[in-house]
Amino acid sequence: MYPSSKIEEFLEITRERVIKIDSRRVNEGDYYIAFKGNRYDGNDFIQDAFNRGASGALSDSVEGKNILSVDDTKNFIFEVSRYILKKNKTAKRIAITGSTGKTTTKEITFFLLSKLGKVFKTRGNMNTEIGVPLSLISDRKEFYDAEFCIFETGTDKQGDLPKLVDLIKPNISVLTNFGTQHRGNFKNTREHLNEKLSIFNDTYAGLISIVNTENDLIKEKVGSFPGKTIEFGRKNSGFFLTDFEYSNDSTMCAFKVFEESRLLRLNGIWNRGQLSDFGAAYVIAKECGLDEPVFYMQEFILPYSDRFALKFIKGRKILDDTYNSSLESLRTAAESIEKIKAKKKIAVVGSIFDQGKYSEESHKKIMDYLYPFDMILIYDSDKQIDIIKEYSGVKLFSDDPVEISKWLLKNTFEEDLIYFKASRAVKIEEIINVFKESE
Repeated sequence: MYPSSKIEEFLEITRERVIKIDSRRVNEGDYYIAFKGNRYDGNDFIQDAFNRGASGALSDSVEGKNILSVDDTKNFIFEVSRYILKKNKTAKRIAITGSTGKTTTKEITFFLLSKLGKVFKTRGNMNTEIGVPLSLISDRKEFYDAEFCIFETGTDKQGDLPKLVDLIKPNISVLTNFGTQHRGNFKNTREHLNEKLSIFNDTYAGLISIVNTENDLIKEKVGSFPGKTIEFGRKNSGFFLTDFEYSNDSTMCAFKVFEESRLLRLNGIWNRGQLSDFGAAYVIAKECGLDEPVFYMQEFILPYSDRFALKFIKGRKILDDTYNSSLESLRTAAESIEKIKAKKKIAVVGSIFDQGKYSEESHKKIMDYLYPFDMILIYDSDKQIDIIKEYSGVKLFSDDPVEISKWLLKNTFEEDLIYFKASRAVKIEEIINVFKESE
């Protein structure tokens, strides 16, 4: 524990300052926090941060002018965020987790709850034990004034999520889905599942549990969830998607909410997973007092350029889904791409990370979800994907973005659809960038 005087000193020093944790991104007047990572120690770059104009730094191993020293920077900012959270006890706190869809659910929920009052949300995909505290520290003024606070919470290993839930103490806990993403970081499916279910903590009075029960493992656990439980995803649940179609640059969807039918036209091309995320946000908004979320959704535009985002490059329809990958997101993409009109459909795919002992099984399974495509190209910059070289229908294996781009230019034409998908570390978006600049 740190004395409140130390925490208040830090908050005063960083007031009106932009906080950076990468010295290379420091601008004049920013405040630098040094964290020890798996590969680098941020303390080694404090002088670089000052050379770039940092006003000060937080460190757990370096002392000096304009450096605030603490025992452990990670623990310190966690305690600072706990201190901040005590400053607003009246706001409704919403914690969102899931294998996929966390950020999309958060963004839609933020948009809808903004119709009711002031809303705080964690930034971008800052959902870790470092990201959540940094988001609170950076946007504390918004948090202090908020009537609704939305926290995206992630987990890469056992124990991450319970720690964040204990920090936030949510009134509403949301599980968007449960799947195979990051499963290689856990001993087995049971450990992975229990980590996700820790979002539903029965020590917080008045908790509302909102949960996607499409997965049978989750459905079996519903009776044990604390507080009021609202299901979505399955037939006869609180929210159930009955159908969706595409019309020009919009998505028409039909769904049932608490047994009542609804129709909605959404801006842009939404895949089935994103429509499920809307379902979660719809239920959250209703529970927070918004009369009918459908009335407002026609104004909403998905704020992403790399999550099932449709672009037109050189006359081709480019579906940029390069943000990340999992078997579940591939499946929902395939279900959606079946409904998109195109002369030919081509998939360019790469590895799925964090699969551990399940890597071979997961990569073989990829082919099951590429059925809508006429041709398949494999970007094998990471060799986990090589397990599917034996499959027919693969037109090209290459680790060269230029070679793949040239193939696409030669073998695809206007009105063809090209879909790009891989885990973030693969950097498959480089192929799109090369293709865009190609002659």
